[in-house]
Amino acid sequence: MIDTILLFDMDGVLLQPRGYHKALQETVRLAGQALGFEDPRLTQKDIYTFEAAGITSEWDSSALCLAWMLKEAWQHDPTIIPPKDISSPVTTHPAIPALDWEPLLETLSHISSENETVLQGVSTLLQKDLPLPKQDQIARIIHQAHNVQASLTHRTFQELVLGSRIFESRYPFSAQLDCPGTLQRYDQSNLSPQHVDRIKEWLGTKNKAAIFTNRPSQPPGELFSTPEAELGAEKVGLTELPIVGYGEMIWLAEKWNRPVDDFRKPSPVHTLAALLEAAGVPKRTALQESANLVLKQSVPTSWQNLSGVNVFVFEDTTAGLQSALSAKAVLDASGIDLKMVGIGITDDGGKRAALEEYGARVYPDLAQGLRDQFTWF
Repeated sequence: MIDTILLFDMDGVLLQPRGYHKALQETVRLAGQALGFEDPRLTQKDIYTFEAAGITSEWDSSALCLAWMLKEAWQHDPTIIPPKDISSPVTTHPAIPALDWEPLLETLSHISSENETVLQGVSTLLQKDLPLPKQDQIARIIHQAHNVQASLTHRTFQELVLGSRIFESRYPFSAQLDCPGTLQRYDQSNLSPQHVDRIKEWLGTKNKAAIFTNRPSQPPGELFSTPEAELGAEKVGLTELPIVGYGEMIWLAEKWNRPVDDFRKPSPVHTLAALLEAAGVPKRTALQESANLVLKQSVPTSWQNLSGVNVFVFEDTTAGLQSALSAKAVLDASGIDLKMVGIGITDDGGKRAALEEYGARVYPDLAQGLRDQFTWF
């Protein structure tokens, strides 16, 4: 019988996602320069503001930044359009000397609607007071953020993350930048080799763990995705742990013919699938039973193995905590009683406050969080 399951988010928890953040900053800089800004810069604090608001995908945040920069650029030249190729800017006007992110970041903290996500809410506000053709341009940039063929920022970000050589081997596009991958160059593990050894020694019949992340991962079957979650697990040294990432959510979306956002964090399906995989349920079964539980209220016997289990969720974003709390609510309603503890990992004040609102015990780093919860660590 399982006693304890640990669920680890990857970026910000197992890893310092310096590679993703570097790629996001460079994507915004390149896109801004292509629009005519002199030297647009997104700071680490700005990135934390996005994450605290629940926008944790750099595909989303980079698209949102492009939409904001485009709207700002229109104040100087209403004829500007986004370039189709980041290496070939289309702007011809003098460089715009300054870019103020504060109005956008302030907007993030005030979006609250039962009918819209934060991203949809900001998109609606950005379109306000614009003529219809420009509203359509803003909406397309944000709506297509996850479409590598249609989104300039997505394609640029992926080349920066993977490096131009790997990018060309995975995607049907020519590289634009001739660059090495930021994940390999900048990512840093938050656990020492000794910490990793302690986790491996703890794992056993009663003690389980899994990684649940919105990083792209290798899905079942032959669906396309990039192995960024697997690269992260290798960087940390925890390749033994099952991974439930964005690739798995794409697989579910295909099976159910629904948007991937119906399954990935903050959806409860993401946490539920990670729990089942941690408990030893095969990946495809874990994914299907998690979706069935949420969408059809189907409760097969495999869920009974989670009754009485202590679950510790290590997260640095509210989306992951929302997923975990929603998963517990679904299990409670199905008669599966487990204990769920949220552990927030951040040293940023804004993110700390956001995590605490969801009842998380917050620590500045993963090692301290583990040390405070478990005598074996």
